[in-house]
Amino acid sequence: MSIIAFVLIAISALLHAAWNLIAKKSKMTLPFYTVIATICALMWLHVQFWTPVLVLHLPHPFWMYLSGSVVSELLCCFGIIYAYRTMEMSTVYPMMRSLPLLLTTLLTAILGWGKPLTPLTICGITIVFCGCVIIPLMKFSDFSIKSYIHRHFVFIIIVALGTTSFTIFDSQCQAILREAYPDMSKPTVALTYYSTRTLFLALSLWLLIL
Repeated sequence: MSIIAFVLIAISALLHAAWNLIAKKSKMTLPFYTVIATICALMWLHVQFWTPVLVLHLPHPFWMYLSGSVVSELLCCFGIIYAYRTMEMSTVYPMMRSLPLLLTTLLTAILGWGKPLTPLTICGITIVFCGCVIIPLMKFSDFSIKSYIHRHFVFIIIVALGTTSFTIFDSQCQAILREAYPDMSKPTVALTYYSTRTLFLALSLWLLIL
């Protein structure tokens, strides 16, 4: 991994944690999430004016996967709202981040997508998952299954399923874009897709709250 990639991933992780902290502190609601999504959509709107992609002319599979991604994001949103209302962030956030890691790995392996997992990769995933699980603990002796498996845990499962789903759908959408525009750079593909996705997500959220 290059230094630039590492820095970008680190910044992304910090921003994601900060966003979840704000969501917890502000008693996250659907209108609040809609405002955030709208701000993101406006920030990325400029991409639609210079990208070479004719978005409206993309094949039907793209729109099917995009719809799946947006629905999965909405599912994730509802899960986050109720998870933060009923549980502590120190428990919710690590579990929400670790479960999709395992689910995405499992599903992509079953579907045969990507490169085969090496023992080192599996070891790394296991270490990250275990680290996320023990973060909420003051000491190892505090570990108890009951701390994680209870009636509110269903909201974490909803978030995990939503995150896993939109991760896979997003990957498929970008694969279609790369196939349709093979000469386009990967950054342009990513920017075009996420600009399009945030627009449709914000629109969907407004339709839900109006």
